Parts: sequence; C-alpha cells; structure tokens
Amino acid sequence: LMKVDVKMARSFNKAVSNPENIQSNGHVNWNFVDADVYMDVGPRGEDGNPANNQKHYEMFDVLADAYEKANGKQIQSDYR
Repeated sequence: LMKVDVKMARSFNKAVSNPENIQSNGHVNWNFVDADVYMDVGPRGEDGNPANNQKHYEMFDVLADAYEKANGKQIQSDYR
C-alpha cells in the first residue's frame, strides 16, 4: 500500500469538499480536483520531472479510489 503524503491528503480533502468542484449531478469533478491539488502540492521546479509527476499521480489515484470506495463512483458529466 502506498503511503500518501499528509499535505497531499489535506489538499485532496479540501478540493473534494470545495463546492466549485462539485458538478450539477452532485459528484466531484475530477478534472477540477486534479487541478486544485496539482496547483497546491504538485511537483515544482527541479521536482517537476516525470518520475515525481508519476509519484504525484499514483498518490492522487490512491486518494481518488478511496474516495469513490467510500462515496460511490463519481460520474463525470460534460456540463456543470
């Protein structure tokens, strides 16, 4: 099981709780959540290499999978 960074987990929880990231169907918009988390805690500068991006998204996927396991599949719509 991958260990998720505490800062990333906090950023993820903040993003999935942000009303701006909720679609009209009541499900989170993963694109918006992804953008918020990446802007907040994504790799920067020399840390922005592909290996660190891969680690970032592996942790994001662990969090997203856990969220959907707890809250059900989040259906993505083409409009808000």
